[in-house]
Amino acid sequence: MQYLDDVEDIFYAAALLTERLRRFLKTTLLLAVSVIFQILGVLLALGRPPIAFAIACLVTVAMLYRSVTGPHPVEAP
Repeated sequence: MQYLDDVEDIFYAAALLTERLRRFLKTTLLLAVSVIFQILGVLLALGRPPIAFAIACLVTVAMLYRSVTGPHPVEAP
C-alpha cells in the first residue's frame, strides 16, 4: 500500500512541475507577443502614419464599444 502512495506522490509532483512549466511558457509567450506587437506598431507608425492612425481609431472605437456593451459588475446593495 505504501508503494502505491509513493507512486501517487511522484505522479502529482510531476503534474505540479508540468503546470508550473505550462504557466511559465504561457507567460513568456504572452510577453513575447506583446513586445512584437508594440515593435510592429512603432514600425507601422513610422512607415505609414495614416494606416497606423486608422488602426488606432478602430481599436479605440472597438474598446469603447466593448466597455459600453460588455457585462457590468453588479453592485452590492
